[in-house]
Amino acid sequence: MRDRGERGANLVELAILIPLLLLLLIGVADLGRAFYGKIAVTNAAREGARRGITLPFPMLSGGVAEIEAVVRQELSSSGFDEDLVSITIDASGTSIIVTTAYPVHLVLGGMLGLPEELVVRNTAEMLWLVGA
Repeated sequence: MRDRGERGANLVELAILIPLLLLLLIGVADLGRAFYGKIAVTNAAREGARRGITLPFPMLSGGVAEIEAVVRQELSSSGFDEDLVSITIDASGTSIIVTTAYPVHLVLGGMLGLPEELVVRNTAEMLWLVGA
């Protein structure tokens, strides 16, 4: 037989644990979204650099636009908004460097008063053989 003072103990314990478990679950989901964003940004930068090394003069306006289009297409195919990506292209010397940055919205950040966005960045550098 239970004591009358212990009747609601399980319910109180559950009420304390559920918010903590929900915070943990949302945190794991945010972490997964951040990693997925990092992978997508990495692939987009790599594809942009790969496209850039095939162009004879990548820093001309048509070349830059083509590299940016490849980066945006890669992000779009991963399910990200291509308009939010920041792209920097540098073709100095014998390499092409494509840097991409994308803001990932975090649910847990807004709930706890932390930053609501995490900007994931990546740089891809590939050698550009002039005249090849």
